This record gives sequence, structure tokens and C-alpha cells, in this order.
Amino acid sequence: MKRLSIAAFLVTTLTVPLSADLKYTAHMQVGKSATATEQPANPMIGMMADAVMKQMVPGGEADVVYLVGEKGARIEYLQAAMGQPAGTVTLFSPDGTLAVLNPTEKTYWKTTVQAALEGMKSSGVPTPEVTAKRTGQFETVAGTKCEVITFDWKMNLPIPEAARASLPPDFPTTLNMTGDGCTTTDQYQKYAEIVAKGATR
Repeated sequence: MKRLSIAAFLVTTLTVPLSADLKYTAHMQVGKSATATEQPANPMIGMMADAVMKQMVPGGEADVVYLVGEKGARIEYLQAAMGQPAGTVTLFSPDGTLAVLNPTEKTYWKTTVQAALEGMKSSGVPTPEVTAKRTGQFETVAGTKCEVITFDWKMNLPIPEAARASLPPDFPTTLNMTGDGCTTTDQYQKYAEIVAKGATR
């Protein structure tokens, strides 16, 4: 199976906690893998990769601010990223309710994580497969010791079955991303489930 590979680099920087809440910023940079030195045999593959990267992080870099507490989480996109325009604020409640606000356009909509996933499935958008692996390698981020976790993200491209036969032999049928993050077990471990649920969007 042919694959379209894109490298995504994610660096998380912790800021000073606000009372009992946890506040941190995820800095995202998306670019071509340094190991992808050869030009793809099919120019369409390179064009598709560039289009996907621009859709994920239009400016190439973006910061997302997370504020997590016992009553839920607040996620703010300082720049456009992951399909959200700059300034978008997502409010996530422990019961799974999501409220997405666009201050610029003065609009908002509400849904749930489960409803969002079902909507993706019904529209033909495949559910990504995500795997994570502990490396045993430790680093210090913002004065906190954390373990590096590598992840693999894979999603089958929604190509109609009738169209597959007419595609070139080297045309990609999956979208793959790899990256790493740094995680630690501390007094904020109780908020991990809230953050994880919000990240399934």
C-alpha cells in the first residue's frame, strides 16, 4: 500500500500554573521530512503533500493555548491550525460537550466528541489510527522532567472504490504522520483524560 508521509513536529512548553489549573502552550510546526530527499515519481503526490500541510497549519507554525481544570478545558488557537481559524476558542466539558466560538465572526456551535466522530464517519471521513510508544528517554521542559513519547498517526484517504482503478500505481492511499511529545506524571495527571478527550476532535 502506497503511503503519503508528512513529518509533524510538536513542541509543548509549560507555563506557570494558574491556581489549581494547568496552562500550557503547544507550538506546532509542519514541514516536509528531512529524510524525504527524493522527488516523488508522481508530481501529484508532492502537490497533495503540500496541500495537506497548508490545510493543517496554513502559516507553517501555530500556537495553541490550553487551560485545563476540574471543570473542563479551554483551547485557544492563536493562529489558524487544524481547520480552525485564528482566534477560535473551544470549551470542553468533562461530560463530552464541545462549544466552539469564533470571536472574529461572532459565531459559535455546540456538539459532543461522540457526535463529531459519528459525523466524520457518516460523511465518509475515515477515523485515524493513532499509536503511541514510550521511549525511556527523558528531557527537561520548562524545568519539568518528562519522558519522550513517539506517536504514529495514520488515516486512509477517502478515495471512492470506483476511482481507485484509474489512479496511478504510485498514488497514495493513506496519510501518515509521525512525531513525538513529552509527558510527565505529576499533580496534573488527573487532567490527562480531559485533554485526551479534547484531542480526539
